[in-house]
Amino acid sequence: TSGGAGRGISCDGDILISSGTLAITSSGDGNAYTNELGQPDACLGHCLNSNGNMDLTGGDITLNHSGDGGKGISSDGDLTIGTAATVPLIHITTTGQPVTIVPGPNGEYAEAKAISVDSAITVANGNITIASADDGMKSKQSITINAGIINITNSVEGIESPNIFINGGEIGVKSSDDGLNATYGDDSHFNDGSILTINGGYVYVSATGGDPIDSNGNFYMNGGILVAHGPQSSPEVGVDVNGDFIVTGGFMVVSGTNSNMTQGPILSSTQRSVLLRTSTSISPGILFHIEDTNGNSLLTFAPERRYYSMIFSAPELSAGISYRLYTGGSSTGTVVNGLYSGGSYSGGTLRSTFNLTNMAQTVWF
Repeated sequence: TSGGAGRGISCDGDILISSGTLAITSSGDGNAYTNELGQPDACLGHCLNSNGNMDLTGGDITLNHSGDGGKGISSDGDLTIGTAATVPLIHITTTGQPVTIVPGPNGEYAEAKAISVDSAITVANGNITIASADDGMKSKQSITINAGIINITNSVEGIESPNIFINGGEIGVKSSDDGLNATYGDDSHFNDGSILTINGGYVYVSATGGDPIDSNGNFYMNGGILVAHGPQSSPEVGVDVNGDFIVTGGFMVVSGTNSNMTQGPILSSTQRSVLLRTSTSISPGILFHIEDTNGNSLLTFAPERRYYSMIFSAPELSAGISYRLYTGGSSTGTVVNGLYSGGSYSGGTLRSTFNLTNMAQTVWF
């Protein structure tokens, strides 16, 4: 489709795609107008649009929208992707510019999001690749990821919703602003009741200019693996939480800045964690290594950008054991997304020896 605000498939009711191959390419720009109530509004193009629910349970789906404000998937109802037994292949690319509805720094704009849903998004399975000119996945209600592979290679904000629940799957997010963002959308510095919960799965986030983990409410790390690379300068941080930051399980490493907003988990966490900070920047790729005094390695990590701080939590952290922090050196292990496994570490500079007396504490080095 190439007409203004054109739509590839648009349905007043529900959409179900269970098999087959579907490719939609749209290039029509959206436009602003004044609606019947005399209010500024926008008419936008979509590759797939439903006024009801949308179920993408199978098939090979490719959606490309290059028009201004154009979206890959838009639904007023719920969006469900995959089932326990079916794995749809979904590829979404948006490249358009925002459509200006109300101009100005506090104005209103309609951006070219890859997936934009008014109700709930549930990913039960699938192999999803997204390159977005704006948000990768956005829901005004909730996003639940239970399984599958999600790879957001380009976005402004990767995954955004007031309620985000990650229970499984493999998730990769590259963003220029916040990576995982639990918010009702008001940019408040107060607890707005949003919730970000990681119960399982593998989550990799790399945020060049925002917070890789951001919740305007609470953030619960209960299980799974979280590997996050923060920005290199303030005021952004590795984890930005307006409410409680609680760790009860899982493995977490997050690099960050020297912002005065830098924060770690709170004392009511039930798994030990440590926020390690320095006032001197450490260059990208310089290894950050933690081992116990018996030489058992707990963490070897190479952040993608300059860093001043690191949040680390793992089940192996215990009271009554001394830990040594090194920077620099080298590792013979296998590296994935900056995190090393196996092999041996050597040649670093000892920066600190510390003990963990509380469930959450800060160590300066």
